[in-house]
Amino acid sequence: MNYTDNHHLPQWASSDRILMSDFNNAMSAIENGMSANAQAAKSAASAASAAHSKATTALQEALMPVFFSGFYTGTGNDALQITYGFRPKTVIIYGGDSVLSLDECKANMQYFFMSSGEKVLYQFEMNDQGFRVYNDPDRVRYPILNEKGRRYEYIIFR
Repeated sequence: MNYTDNHHLPQWASSDRILMSDFNNAMSAIENGMSANAQAAKSAASAASAAHSKATTALQEALMPVFFSGFYTGTGNDALQITYGFRPKTVIIYGGDSVLSLDECKANMQYFFMSSGEKVLYQFEMNDQGFRVYNDPDRVRYPILNEKGRRYEYIIFR
């Protein structure tokens, strides 16, 4: 009996005696080869899908803006959450009015804040969704970042 070069499958000649074991061995070899190919294709598809997902995420992050700006109006409540869906690296907040004199400028500095830290006691805290400002009802701690009715503008950096 002759056999194929690549997979050693039987190639009967007219003079060969055909045995059931030869036939069954050949079919088992075909089954095993097809199963191995199917598993390899499944693994390759899974790896390709994971690579595509990772590349898509990297591209989305690369195309995201480096900073965002916005405003909020103070509520005077204990805390006010500003949500962006990520933890900022740096936040700048300003809630002063337009000024005409040096004294007015000095007074407005109580409404200016900038931080790259996680938390400033009693006034500000970064979190995984954005940042939170707090109100000090006694107005003894500065900066004032959640005064009721005051408009605050901010810039946050990724």
